[in-house]
Amino acid sequence: MRRETHFLFAFLVGFFLTEIIGFFESIATFSFKERVANAIFCSFGSLLPDVIEVPEKRKHRKFFHSVTTLLIMLFFSIYFIKNNELRIASFLIGYASHLFLDFFTAFKLPLI
Repeated sequence: MRRETHFLFAFLVGFFLTEIIGFFESIATFSFKERVANAIFCSFGSLLPDVIEVPEKRKHRKFFHSVTTLLIMLFFSIYFIKNNELRIASFLIGYASHLFLDFFTAFKLPLI
């Protein structure tokens, strides 16, 4: 999938993520500035998998593009959300959004 697609999808996820977290955690509504900041962290996190594993060919999926890594990222995201580290959680959720989108490509994601 293209870098721009990952970036935009993660930006939207990050932007609305703060509102969803605020609702479930009974936190006061986040300001627009905070929502944009989380969206930016999420967007940069979505670019990380292709920085770690530079795609040399179309079939570039290894450990950092696996279901195992996706689950690890989601687990740590929940941990950081619970500890009010929303910027770190946003970055990790951005990483997870990259893997989520890659799951729908022709090559899917390897299990490990």
